[in-house]
Amino acid sequence: MNLARCVTSCALLALLAGTAMAQPAVNGRLKPEYGPIQWSNSTGTGFGNTGIATAPACDPIGAGLKLTLNNSSRLGVGALAVPVDPVAAAAVATGYEIKIPLESLGLDITNNGANLPDPVVVRVAGWVGDGGYGGVSNQFIGGIAGNATLNTYPNPRTVDLTTVTNDQFVTVSIPKATLLAMLNGNEPTLDGTRDASYGAPLSVQDTGTNYGDAATAQGGTDTIFRCAGGSEIDNVSARYGRDTTGELALYLMLAGNFESNFNKVSLFFDSRAGGQNQLTNDSATQTGTFGSIFNGGANSFGSNGVQPGLKFDAGFTADFFLGFSVGGGGDASPTIFADWQKLRTSVTDAGSARFVGSTTATANGGILTASDPCPPFVEPNYADVANGSEINGLYATVCGDSLYVLVTGNLQNNGNRLDLFFDVGSVSIPLSSAGQNRLLGNLHPFDNTHLNRLGTDIADPTNFPGLRFSTGFDADYWVSLENTGTTPNVEVRAWAAIVNAGGALNDGGFPNAAYLEYGGIAYGAKSTNNPLVFDGQKCIRFDMANVCAPNGAGSAFNPTSIPGLDIQGDTIANGLPLVGEPYTSYAPRLLSQDVFNPLGINDGIHPAPNHGSYAISGLLSTSIDNSNFGGVTDVDASAAKRVGTGMEVKISLAELGYSGSGPIRVAGFIVSQDHSFVSNQVIGGTLPVTQPNLGEPRTLDFQAAPFDTAGPFYITINPGTCTTVATGACCFGTTTCTLMSLAQCAAASGTYSGNSTVCNPNPCGGAATGVCCRGATCNTTFTSSGACSATLVGGQFAGAAFVTGTACNSGPVSSTPCCYANYNKANGITVQDIFDFLGDWFAGSAYANTGGNGTAGTLSVQNIFDFLSDWFAGGCS
Repeated sequence: MNLARCVTSCALLALLAGTAMAQPAVNGRLKPEYGPIQWSNSTGTGFGNTGIATAPACDPIGAGLKLTLNNSSRLGVGALAVPVDPVAAAAVATGYEIKIPLESLGLDITNNGANLPDPVVVRVAGWVGDGGYGGVSNQFIGGIAGNATLNTYPNPRTVDLTTVTNDQFVTVSIPKATLLAMLNGNEPTLDGTRDASYGAPLSVQDTGTNYGDAATAQGGTDTIFRCAGGSEIDNVSARYGRDTTGELALYLMLAGNFESNFNKVSLFFDSRAGGQNQLTNDSATQTGTFGSIFNGGANSFGSNGVQPGLKFDAGFTADFFLGFSVGGGGDASPTIFADWQKLRTSVTDAGSARFVGSTTATANGGILTASDPCPPFVEPNYADVANGSEINGLYATVCGDSLYVLVTGNLQNNGNRLDLFFDVGSVSIPLSSAGQNRLLGNLHPFDNTHLNRLGTDIADPTNFPGLRFSTGFDADYWVSLENTGTTPNVEVRAWAAIVNAGGALNDGGFPNAAYLEYGGIAYGAKSTNNPLVFDGQKCIRFDMANVCAPNGAGSAFNPTSIPGLDIQGDTIANGLPLVGEPYTSYAPRLLSQDVFNPLGINDGIHPAPNHGSYAISGLLSTSIDNSNFGGVTDVDASAAKRVGTGMEVKISLAELGYSGSGPIRVAGFIVSQDHSFVSNQVIGGTLPVTQPNLGEPRTLDFQAAPFDTAGPFYITINPGTCTTVATGACCFGTTTCTLMSLAQCAAASGTYSGNSTVCNPNPCGGAATGVCCRGATCNTTFTSSGACSATLVGGQFAGAAFVTGTACNSGPVSSTPCCYANYNKANGITVQDIFDFLGDWFAGSAYANTGGNGTAGTLSVQNIFDFLSDWFAGGCS
């Protein structure tokens, strides 16, 4: 080791030794050790204003639909030429049995059905047809009285049911009060067999089938599910009911038998105002679903410019379509398929469609159950997830041997990145460098060359010269942060690289440069990587079998025990090539000094190669806390100083390359994942609040107008004293509260509430955020206390012990954090709570849905039993 290196190594060792003081936790949150804010943003975000997540818009078509089949009947009507016995047709009690939730029929069941019509009426039309919806049989609901035209398998687009005797539909009607009074579990058993609760059939077939009489088995194995002989609709029954979960539904029984050759049953439902009396062919259809029987659905029966389209009886306007069939699967276990379609209602509503699914008919009944296309909304963990990206301010301090930087704000979980550049003056590891003022595009090409995407375009340097920082800033080190995914599967990632004045150091290898310095990357699930530490334990290289291949083939210089190191020039089994771009999940600068002896120790005890010296962990770590909902918006930046969470980086001064004297500066911005587009969220300077996004980074020049007079676009860090002091609630008006020290609160122009005060309950005289208790419900939505109390019976924020983000009552718990029995949140638990609960229950209020979230849910008698049980149990006030 020469003298110059000895001096460098000794200085680095001194920095690593540091001073004896507590190290702040890296968690993305403001701490008193940071001291006052060092810069705040003046620009509204152009990368999405983060806000409370809401349930996505969803059309619940076909949700909860169930269908099953008992194909065992061989009675009923005979062939077309055989006179119909109406008694025999009415006696058939097996066939298709269907459950359709009223919500899927477009009926408003919210607020305990307050908006339902009275009476509730659903009309059902339908028939049996061929497998491609290209022809129809004479088996219609309501019968056709032997109509000659419908006995000749007509094209359905030419059928006019107004010319056919009888109504080819049935009407299912019930008084609204009778429907709503139904108890949970008031439904038939879905097994393809009509039970007594259906009552007498609504229609009985009057025409013998022209689709084959299944009076006897005809080929193959004739089973309860399989019918090889023909198809017929003998009678139709229907009723309403409420299942065990309280869901109201229409139950429909199509008695008969249905050939297992994929002949289709087509049903149309008239359940609300509007709809199509004569079918069109422009309703939305679903495509691309393997195994679907859709074939255009209701559009197959609609006008096409030549045929006019099927016309229903007067008084029937179709709103929904259900198509289903049975077939395949061998003799014993054919498969039931079904599709659901909401028909076009206007020029602006094209309707929607979905493949409900399929199921194999088995001895247990073979019930086809549609999945819910609108699954329950699960609120995300807001510390992990953000739907926008913004920078609010910058805090920084030096604690011991490390620099801490907190950029308050949010980073959207879509791959947007926060790029931070550090200027620490002249460095000497791994070589003497003053950094880059203009990014030259010649740095370590790891991370899919995203860092170099900011720099000079070698193919067109005139038009794309590369991003240039403000005068006085020469980048020496780069750190980039990202988070992706949704709760609970959020992944955090970070990258780090040296920025040398002449670009990445390489040995001029052929045909491509073989790099001598490392690119650093760390990654992992946030649940187990908060903070995310560059500790060398993240696998860098995978073999052809996608198995972690730590550090090559396991030679004396390349031990297999180190997963986070990929040494240049190493070879590996399974056909992987030489490594030209060394990677590491350690911090890259000290490792690049000497991979076998990163600290440059030459004391006779650590002769190179010293494999143990690889394990330098804790030199670099990051964290992201996305729980902020304040700060800058898309049009306002006045609240930027009020935020205390965001993106945090801790980096060793030695790893940063800091020599121990001179300023430390930091620049940065939020950029797209591929580094092709820079936002208007930039550290430093005072850009206008409406500043557009900056766009292409390779043409971005912070020394040119308009940046030259609004900068500089970097912060010279005040290292502070890293002092742990008391914190308290800092109030910004009456609505916003952030935990800060007295000095931080003063610098942010807030009002300090005193040491050890807290933000929940809000001490600022106005709204706070937290758990909202309303009636017999609990909601964790981040809402204001005003919004919480704007209810039919009043709301209540949970007390100081239940801070923002606290989970609601779990399992059987009904007393904490929300006391369900204290329904009106006044005067403790009294008899008045019972009266208030019952008043809301009869009014259909969501706050009477015991154990719900206060915003949704169907009321049932069970809510009353649950509330009374909680009331008698007491246990809260």
